[in-house]
Amino acid sequence: MAAALLLRAKKMLEPRLRLQFRAEVIHMRILIVDDDAVFLQQLRKYMLAKNLSVDIAEGGKRALEMMRNERYDIVILDLKMPDMPGVEVLRQARQRGVQSKFIIVTGYGEIETAVETMKLGAADYIQKPFEAEELFNIIKELENMHGDAAEPVKWLKKICAGKEIFLITEMKPEKFEEGCGISARRRIWLREKPHRDEMGRTKLEVLMDSIIDFTTRYNNVAVVHEGISHLVETYGKEGVQKYFSSLYEKAKYGKFQIVVLYRSQTEKGILQSMQEMPFSLNAEEIAKIFRSTIRCTIIQFLGEYGSLSFTDMLGKINAKSSSDLAFHIRRLIAWDAVKKEGKNYELTPRGRYFADLLKLINEGEYRDPGSNVIYINGSAIL
Repeated sequence: MAAALLLRAKKMLEPRLRLQFRAEVIHMRILIVDDDAVFLQQLRKYMLAKNLSVDIAEGGKRALEMMRNERYDIVILDLKMPDMPGVEVLRQARQRGVQSKFIIVTGYGEIETAVETMKLGAADYIQKPFEAEELFNIIKELENMHGDAAEPVKWLKKICAGKEIFLITEMKPEKFEEGCGISARRRIWLREKPHRDEMGRTKLEVLMDSIIDFTTRYNNVAVVHEGISHLVETYGKEGVQKYFSSLYEKAKYGKFQIVVLYRSQTEKGILQSMQEMPFSLNAEEIAKIFRSTIRCTIIQFLGEYGSLSFTDMLGKINAKSSSDLAFHIRRLIAWDAVKKEGKNYELTPRGRYFADLLKLINEGEYRDPGSNVIYINGSAIL
Protein backbone atom coordinates (compact mmCIF):
# COMPACT_ATOMS: atom_id res chain seq x y z
CA MET A 1 0.00 0.00 0.00
CA ALA A 2 2.86 2.38 0.84
CA ALA A 3 4.34 1.80 -2.61
CA ALA A 4 1.03 2.61 -4.26
CA LEU A 5 0.70 5.85 -2.29
CA LEU A 6 4.27 6.81 -3.08
CA LEU A 7 3.65 6.25 -6.77
CA ARG A 8 0.70 8.62 -6.45
CA ALA A 9 2.93 11.09 -4.61
CA LYS A 10 5.48 11.00 -7.43
CA LYS A 11 2.74 11.93 -9.88
CA MET A 12 1.95 14.90 -7.66
CA LEU A 13 5.47 16.18 -8.18
CA GLU A 14 5.13 16.35 -11.94
CA PRO A 15 5.23 19.91 -13.37
CA ARG A 16 1.54 20.66 -12.98
CA LEU A 17 1.29 18.88 -9.63
CA ARG A 18 -2.14 17.46 -10.30
CA LEU A 19 -3.43 14.77 -7.98
CA GLN A 20 -4.58 11.59 -9.66
CA PHE A 21 -7.84 10.48 -8.07
CA ARG A 22 -9.91 7.48 -9.02
CA ALA A 23 -13.03 8.19 -11.05
CA GLU A 24 -16.01 7.81 -8.78
CA VAL A 25 -19.14 9.62 -7.67
CA ILE A 26 -18.55 12.15 -4.92
CA HIS A 27 -21.63 12.40 -2.75
CA MET A 28 -21.39 16.09 -1.92
CA ARG A 29 -23.57 19.14 -2.50
CA ILE A 30 -21.67 22.12 -3.90
CA LEU A 31 -22.60 25.81 -4.04
CA ILE A 32 -20.59 28.04 -6.41
CA VAL A 33 -20.71 31.77 -5.62
CA ASP A 34 -19.48 34.38 -8.10
CA ASP A 35 -20.70 37.55 -9.82
CA ASP A 36 -19.66 36.30 -13.28
CA ALA A 37 -22.63 34.46 -14.83
CA VAL A 38 -20.54 32.92 -17.62
CA PHE A 39 -17.96 31.60 -15.14
CA LEU A 40 -20.74 30.14 -12.99
CA GLN A 41 -22.32 28.26 -15.88
CA GLN A 42 -19.02 26.93 -17.19
CA LEU A 43 -17.89 25.68 -13.80
CA ARG A 44 -21.32 24.23 -13.05
CA LYS A 45 -21.22 22.29 -16.32
CA TYR A 46 -17.81 20.86 -15.47
CA MET A 47 -18.85 19.83 -11.93
CA LEU A 48 -22.04 18.19 -13.18
CA ALA A 49 -19.90 16.15 -15.58
CA LYS A 50 -18.01 14.96 -12.47
CA ASN A 51 -21.31 13.70 -10.98
CA LEU A 52 -21.46 16.43 -8.35
CA SER A 53 -24.69 18.01 -7.15
CA VAL A 54 -24.22 21.72 -7.93
CA ASP A 55 -26.11 24.95 -7.29
CA ILE A 56 -24.95 28.43 -8.29
CA ALA A 57 -25.45 31.84 -6.71
CA GLU A 58 -24.78 35.09 -8.56
CA GLY A 59 -23.49 37.28 -5.75
CA GLY A 60 -22.98 37.04 -2.00
CA LYS A 61 -26.48 38.06 -0.88
CA ARG A 62 -28.09 35.36 -2.99
CA ALA A 63 -25.59 32.84 -1.61
CA LEU A 64 -26.53 33.64 1.99
CA GLU A 65 -30.22 33.13 1.16
CA MET A 66 -29.48 29.74 -0.40
CA MET A 67 -27.30 28.66 2.53
CA ARG A 68 -30.12 29.59 4.89
CA ASN A 69 -32.52 27.25 3.08
CA GLU A 70 -30.20 24.44 1.94
CA ARG A 71 -27.28 22.52 3.41
CA TYR A 72 -24.11 22.41 1.29
CA ASP A 73 -21.02 20.33 1.93
CA ILE A 74 -18.75 22.76 0.10
CA VAL A 75 -19.12 26.41 -0.91
CA ILE A 76 -16.80 27.73 -3.64
CA LEU A 77 -16.68 31.44 -2.87
CA ASP A 78 -15.19 34.26 -4.91
CA LEU A 79 -13.52 36.96 -2.82
CA LYS A 80 -14.29 39.98 -4.97
CA MET A 81 -17.99 40.56 -5.70
CA PRO A 82 -19.74 43.93 -6.09
CA ASP A 83 -22.74 43.26 -3.87
CA MET A 84 -20.84 41.73 -0.92
CA PRO A 85 -17.18 40.79 -0.44
CA GLY A 86 -16.46 37.10 -0.05
CA VAL A 87 -14.94 37.67 3.40
CA GLU A 88 -18.21 39.20 4.59
CA VAL A 89 -20.21 36.32 3.09
CA LEU A 90 -18.07 33.83 5.00
CA ARG A 91 -18.28 35.84 8.22
CA GLN A 92 -22.08 36.07 8.08
CA ALA A 93 -22.39 32.41 7.13
CA ARG A 94 -20.40 31.40 10.20
CA GLN A 95 -22.43 33.73 12.42
CA ARG A 96 -25.58 32.00 11.16
CA GLY A 97 -24.17 28.57 11.99
CA VAL A 98 -23.39 27.43 8.45
CA GLN A 99 -21.00 24.45 8.73
CA SER A 100 -20.08 24.13 5.04
CA LYS A 101 -16.43 23.93 4.02
CA PHE A 102 -15.42 27.03 2.06
CA ILE A 103 -12.95 27.06 -0.82
CA ILE A 104 -11.92 30.65 -1.50
CA VAL A 105 -11.32 31.81 -5.09
CA THR A 106 -8.76 34.61 -5.15
CA GLY A 107 -7.24 36.84 -7.79
CA TYR A 108 -3.68 38.07 -8.04
CA GLY A 109 -2.79 40.30 -5.10
CA GLU A 110 -5.58 38.96 -2.87
CA ILE A 111 -3.52 36.39 -0.95
CA GLU A 112 -3.53 38.40 2.29
CA THR A 113 -7.32 38.52 2.17
CA ALA A 114 -7.35 34.77 1.58
CA VAL A 115 -5.29 34.38 4.75
CA GLU A 116 -7.96 36.36 6.61
CA THR A 117 -10.61 33.90 5.42
CA MET A 118 -8.53 31.04 6.84
CA LYS A 119 -8.87 32.67 10.27
CA LEU A 120 -12.63 32.52 9.75
CA GLY A 121 -12.41 28.80 9.02
CA ALA A 122 -12.07 28.54 5.24
CA ALA A 123 -10.79 25.09 4.27
CA ASP A 124 -8.62 26.01 1.27
CA TYR A 125 -8.11 28.52 -1.50
CA ILE A 126 -7.37 28.54 -5.22
CA GLN A 127 -5.93 31.42 -7.23
CA LYS A 128 -7.25 32.62 -10.57
CA PRO A 129 -6.66 31.75 -13.29
CA PHE A 130 -7.04 28.03 -12.57
CA GLU A 131 -8.08 24.89 -14.40
CA ALA A 132 -11.32 23.25 -13.28
CA GLU A 133 -9.45 20.01 -12.61
CA GLU A 134 -7.38 21.76 -9.93
CA LEU A 135 -10.53 22.82 -8.13
CA PHE A 136 -11.99 19.34 -8.43
CA ASN A 137 -8.84 17.94 -6.80
CA ILE A 138 -9.33 20.24 -3.80
CA ILE A 139 -12.94 19.07 -3.48
CA LYS A 140 -11.79 15.47 -3.63
CA GLU A 141 -9.17 16.13 -0.97
CA LEU A 142 -11.80 17.62 1.34
CA GLU A 143 -14.04 14.62 0.78
CA ASN A 144 -11.18 12.26 1.68
CA MET A 145 -10.59 14.22 4.87
CA HIS A 146 -14.21 14.10 5.96
CA GLY A 147 -15.68 11.09 4.22
CA ASP A 148 -17.78 8.28 5.64
CA ALA A 149 -16.52 5.06 7.24
CA ALA A 150 -16.03 3.10 4.02
CA GLU A 151 -12.46 4.18 3.26
CA PRO A 152 -10.95 3.78 6.77
CA VAL A 153 -12.54 0.32 7.11
CA LYS A 154 -11.28 -0.71 3.68
CA TRP A 155 -7.80 0.56 4.51
CA LEU A 156 -7.71 -1.19 7.91
CA LYS A 157 -8.83 -4.51 6.43
CA LYS A 158 -6.17 -4.31 3.74
CA ILE A 159 -3.42 -3.57 6.26
CA CYS A 160 -4.51 -6.43 8.54
CA ALA A 161 -5.02 -9.02 5.79
CA GLY A 162 -2.96 -12.16 6.51
CA LYS A 163 -1.57 -10.81 9.79
CA GLU A 164 -1.85 -11.90 13.40
CA ILE A 165 -3.79 -9.06 15.01
CA PHE A 166 -3.40 -7.72 18.54
CA LEU A 167 -6.36 -5.41 19.18
CA ILE A 168 -6.31 -2.75 21.92
CA THR A 169 -9.56 -0.80 22.03
CA GLU A 170 -11.77 1.37 24.20
CA MET A 171 -14.80 -0.06 22.36
CA LYS A 172 -15.85 -3.59 23.19
CA PRO A 173 -13.51 -5.70 21.03
CA GLU A 174 -16.27 -7.78 19.46
CA LYS A 175 -18.08 -4.60 18.38
CA PHE A 176 -14.87 -3.18 16.89
CA GLU A 177 -14.14 -6.41 15.02
CA GLU A 178 -17.66 -6.61 13.65
CA GLY A 179 -17.67 -2.98 12.52
CA CYS A 180 -14.25 -3.16 10.87
CA GLY A 181 -14.42 -6.68 9.47
CA ILE A 182 -11.27 -7.98 11.17
CA SER A 183 -10.61 -10.86 13.57
CA ALA A 184 -8.01 -10.49 16.32
CA ARG A 185 -6.04 -13.30 17.94
CA ARG A 186 -5.48 -11.24 21.11
CA ARG A 187 -7.74 -8.51 22.50
CA ILE A 188 -7.49 -6.01 25.32
CA TRP A 189 -10.51 -3.90 26.27
CA LEU A 190 -9.15 -0.75 27.89
CA ARG A 191 -12.23 -0.19 30.05
CA GLU A 192 -12.26 -3.71 31.47
CA LYS A 193 -8.83 -4.09 33.06
CA PRO A 194 -7.84 -2.38 36.35
CA HIS A 195 -5.43 0.56 36.28
CA ARG A 196 -2.79 -1.64 37.97
CA ASP A 197 -2.38 -5.40 38.03
CA GLU A 198 -1.44 -7.64 40.97
CA MET A 199 2.25 -6.92 40.31
CA GLY A 200 1.71 -3.18 40.63
CA ARG A 201 2.25 -2.47 36.93
CA THR A 202 0.22 0.32 35.37
CA LYS A 203 -1.98 -0.51 32.42
CA LEU A 204 0.48 1.15 30.07
CA GLU A 205 3.22 -1.14 31.38
CA VAL A 206 0.93 -4.16 31.06
CA LEU A 207 0.05 -3.16 27.51
CA MET A 208 3.71 -2.80 26.54
CA ASP A 209 4.66 -6.14 28.09
CA SER A 210 1.69 -7.83 26.41
CA ILE A 211 2.63 -6.39 23.00
CA ILE A 212 6.26 -7.51 23.40
CA ASP A 213 5.13 -11.02 24.35
CA PHE A 214 2.68 -11.25 21.42
CA THR A 215 5.12 -9.93 18.82
CA THR A 216 7.79 -12.34 20.09
CA ARG A 217 5.42 -15.28 19.92
CA TYR A 218 4.00 -14.57 16.44
CA ASN A 219 5.36 -13.41 13.11
CA ASN A 220 3.72 -10.92 10.72
CA VAL A 221 1.88 -9.01 13.45
CA ALA A 222 -0.32 -5.90 13.30
CA VAL A 223 -1.06 -4.09 16.57
CA VAL A 224 -4.34 -2.20 16.09
CA HIS A 225 -4.66 0.50 18.74
CA GLU A 226 -7.33 3.07 19.58
CA GLY A 227 -8.57 4.74 22.76
CA ILE A 228 -6.04 7.59 22.95
CA SER A 229 -8.31 9.97 24.89
CA HIS A 230 -9.21 7.27 27.43
CA LEU A 231 -5.54 6.61 28.13
CA VAL A 232 -4.77 10.34 28.42
CA GLU A 233 -7.62 10.84 30.91
CA THR A 234 -6.26 7.98 33.03
CA TYR A 235 -2.48 8.37 32.77
CA GLY A 236 -1.92 11.90 31.47
CA LYS A 237 -0.69 13.21 28.16
CA GLU A 238 3.03 12.88 28.96
CA GLY A 239 2.70 9.24 30.02
CA VAL A 240 0.76 8.35 26.87
CA GLN A 241 3.29 10.14 24.66
CA LYS A 242 6.13 8.15 26.23
CA TYR A 243 4.15 4.94 25.81
CA PHE A 244 3.49 5.49 22.09
CA SER A 245 7.03 6.71 21.42
CA SER A 246 8.40 3.56 23.04
CA LEU A 247 5.91 1.45 21.12
CA TYR A 248 7.01 3.09 17.89
CA GLU A 249 10.67 2.37 18.60
CA LYS A 250 9.89 -1.32 19.10
CA ALA A 251 7.93 -1.44 15.84
CA LYS A 252 10.67 0.42 14.01
CA TYR A 253 13.28 -2.22 14.84
CA GLY A 254 10.93 -5.18 15.19
CA LYS A 255 8.84 -7.16 12.74
CA PHE A 256 5.39 -5.75 13.34
CA GLN A 257 3.19 -2.83 12.32
CA ILE A 258 1.26 -0.44 14.53
CA VAL A 259 -2.06 0.87 13.26
CA VAL A 260 -3.30 3.78 15.40
CA LEU A 261 -6.87 5.01 14.94
CA TYR A 262 -7.59 8.50 16.22
CA ARG A 263 -11.11 9.77 16.94
CA SER A 264 -10.53 13.52 16.85
CA GLN A 265 -8.09 16.29 15.97
CA THR A 266 -7.18 16.42 19.68
CA GLU A 267 -6.06 12.79 19.59
CA LYS A 268 -4.23 13.39 16.33
CA GLY A 269 -2.45 16.35 17.93
CA ILE A 270 -1.27 14.17 20.82
CA LEU A 271 0.26 11.73 18.36
CA GLN A 272 1.83 14.54 16.31
CA SER A 273 3.48 16.07 19.39
CA MET A 274 5.73 13.05 19.93
CA GLN A 275 9.15 14.41 19.04
CA GLU A 276 10.66 11.13 17.91
CA MET A 277 7.71 9.64 16.09
CA PRO A 278 7.68 10.05 12.29
CA PHE A 279 4.40 10.04 10.46
CA SER A 280 3.42 7.26 8.14
CA LEU A 281 2.35 7.99 4.61
CA ASN A 282 -1.18 9.26 4.33
CA ALA A 283 -2.87 10.42 1.13
CA GLU A 284 -4.63 13.21 3.01
CA GLU A 285 -1.35 14.68 4.25
CA ILE A 286 0.41 14.19 0.92
CA ALA A 287 -2.37 16.05 -0.85
CA LYS A 288 -1.95 19.06 1.44
CA ILE A 289 1.78 19.40 0.92
CA PHE A 290 2.34 18.16 -2.61
CA ARG A 291 -0.50 20.01 -4.31
CA SER A 292 1.56 23.20 -4.17
CA THR A 293 4.95 23.66 -5.83
CA ILE A 294 5.79 26.44 -3.35
CA ARG A 295 5.01 24.27 -0.33
CA CYS A 296 7.19 21.46 -1.69
CA THR A 297 10.03 23.90 -2.32
CA ILE A 298 9.80 25.38 1.19
CA ILE A 299 10.01 21.88 2.69
CA GLN A 300 12.95 20.95 0.46
CA PHE A 301 14.97 24.12 1.19
CA LEU A 302 14.39 23.92 4.95
CA GLY A 303 15.39 20.27 4.82
CA GLU A 304 18.60 21.22 3.04
CA TYR A 305 19.57 24.38 4.95
CA GLY A 306 18.01 23.62 8.33
CA SER A 307 16.97 27.18 9.14
CA LEU A 308 16.08 30.10 6.88
CA SER A 309 14.68 33.59 7.34
CA PHE A 310 11.71 34.82 5.35
CA THR A 311 14.05 37.00 3.26
CA ASP A 312 16.30 34.01 2.55
CA MET A 313 13.35 31.96 1.35
CA LEU A 314 11.98 34.80 -0.75
CA GLY A 315 15.30 34.94 -2.59
CA LYS A 316 15.42 31.21 -3.21
CA ILE A 317 11.78 30.34 -3.91
CA ASN A 318 9.95 31.36 -7.06
CA ALA A 319 6.87 32.77 -5.35
CA LYS A 320 4.59 35.26 -7.09
CA SER A 321 4.91 37.70 -4.22
CA SER A 322 5.99 37.97 -0.59
CA SER A 323 2.35 37.65 0.51
CA ASP A 324 2.01 34.44 -1.53
CA LEU A 325 5.06 32.95 0.20
CA ALA A 326 3.78 34.12 3.60
CA PHE A 327 0.45 32.42 2.96
CA HIS A 328 2.08 29.05 2.23
CA ILE A 329 4.38 29.31 5.24
CA ARG A 330 1.34 29.94 7.44
CA ARG A 331 -0.36 26.87 5.98
CA LEU A 332 2.69 24.72 6.72
CA ILE A 333 2.83 26.08 10.27
CA ALA A 334 -0.88 25.30 10.73
CA TRP A 335 -0.24 21.73 9.51
CA ASP A 336 2.66 21.35 11.96
CA ALA A 337 5.27 20.94 9.23
CA VAL A 338 7.13 24.21 9.87
CA LYS A 339 7.81 26.20 13.03
CA LYS A 340 9.23 29.67 13.65
CA GLU A 341 12.29 30.01 15.89
CA GLY A 342 13.12 33.68 16.43
CA LYS A 343 13.32 35.27 12.99
CA ASN A 344 13.95 31.99 11.18
CA TYR A 345 11.81 29.04 10.08
CA GLU A 346 12.63 25.38 10.65
CA LEU A 347 11.03 22.01 9.99
CA THR A 348 9.15 20.19 12.75
CA PRO A 349 9.55 16.39 13.09
CA ARG A 350 6.54 16.13 10.80
CA GLY A 351 8.16 18.48 8.30
CA ARG A 352 11.40 16.48 8.36
CA TYR A 353 9.37 13.40 7.53
CA PHE A 354 7.99 15.14 4.44
CA ALA A 355 11.47 16.36 3.50
CA ASP A 356 12.73 12.77 3.66
CA LEU A 357 9.76 11.63 1.61
CA LEU A 358 10.34 14.25 -1.08
CA LYS A 359 13.99 13.26 -1.26
CA LEU A 360 13.09 9.59 -1.66
CA ILE A 361 10.58 10.34 -4.39
CA ASN A 362 13.01 12.55 -6.29
CA GLU A 363 15.60 9.77 -6.08
CA GLY A 364 13.09 7.29 -7.43
CA GLU A 365 12.81 5.19 -4.27
CA TYR A 366 9.32 3.89 -3.51
CA ARG A 367 9.24 3.25 0.20
CA ASP A 368 7.61 4.92 3.16
CA PRO A 369 10.08 6.17 5.80
CA GLY A 370 7.49 5.46 8.50
CA SER A 371 5.85 2.34 7.07
CA ASN A 372 5.77 0.44 10.41
CA VAL A 373 3.51 3.10 11.95
CA ILE A 374 0.21 3.86 10.25
CA TYR A 375 -2.41 6.39 11.32
CA ILE A 376 -6.06 6.17 10.32
CA ASN A 377 -8.74 8.79 10.94
CA GLY A 378 -11.26 6.55 12.66
CA SER A 379 -13.74 9.26 13.66
CA ALA A 380 -16.40 7.85 11.34
CA ILE A 381 -16.14 4.28 12.60
CA LEU A 382 -15.36 4.56 16.33
